[in-house]
Amino acid sequence: MSNVSVQFKFASALVGALSGYQAGLYGFNDLACGVLWPASNLCSTPTVLAVVALGAIAGAVAGWHIANRFGANLIAFSRRDTWTRDVLVLAFAAAIGSWYMALLEGKGASFQSWYWLVVMPGMCAVAAGLGFQFPRHAWRWGAALLFGQWIWVIFTQGSQIGIGNLGPFAHVVVFAQYALSAIPCIIAAEIAAYWSRSRSAAAQS
Repeated sequence: MSNVSVQFKFASALVGALSGYQAGLYGFNDLACGVLWPASNLCSTPTVLAVVALGAIAGAVAGWHIANRFGANLIAFSRRDTWTRDVLVLAFAAAIGSWYMALLEGKGASFQSWYWLVVMPGMCAVAAGLGFQFPRHAWRWGAALLFGQWIWVIFTQGSQIGIGNLGPFAHVVVFAQYALSAIPCIIAAEIAAYWSRSRSAAAQS
């Protein structure tokens, strides 16, 4: 019997499902149907939905099994305050931020609504979770989420930034926008970190 909690397994399965969904959506829909075989009869909405669903299911199953087999080692590693661990957590947070931006591709005029009503609360929840688990300098996790989004915008829309009146200064403006947007995530991470430290202190007393 594994000593890893059901909550950890569920979280791992959720991350796996999101990864599988993303792989199915962008691997099949964007790469296969958008680039490789755009005229194929397989590139239909039912097929894309089926691939995305299968990818999410496969990712969830893989995430659950990974947590069941390696969860104890992952938890033990997460409790060690090391430079390697911090870099991995920062990379994970940045990847989540980029993933959120990928989900908003094609939203058009509704981008702002989706961003503030769906993406920002989701990122604050992720920042709070990371801040609770890794309370030391928790502000980094909130900043990393928005840094990942900024990197995504630079790589996907970089050629369109700076062609207006602001010129190259437009990149500074875009970075400043995401830096300001990081404030709610940083606050959420620090509040969760304070709660985590309070619980640890109460448990030790």
